[in-house]
Amino acid sequence: MIALGAGHSHFEDEERFDEAARVLGAAFVVFLLPSPDPAESRRVLRERCERDKGTDWIRDGHDYLEEWIGSRQNLSLADLVVFGDGRSPSDIARQIASAVPLDPA
Repeated sequence: MIALGAGHSHFEDEERFDEAARVLGAAFVVFLLPSPDPAESRRVLRERCERDKGTDWIRDGHDYLEEWIGSRQNLSLADLVVFGDGRSPSDIARQIASAVPLDPA
């Protein structure tokens, strides 16, 4: 299983995205968001980024959080989209673990 932050799986260059998709093809990729509501996800993530990283991820009028949350690239790479919705980390981990295919080896 591979977990990437939203910005790490979004590419401006389509060739780089295609390469990432090829490399991640054998991995189980989880896209984790705070909420199924994009506006709520943006609010929560922006608050966390400002608190923990000192940035709001808006540069020259471009809202990177909005772009990453709604990215078709992120969604197409994901085998599973999980919403935190105030759930405990243990609940989220159980949901992810129950969705990960077992390795037959």
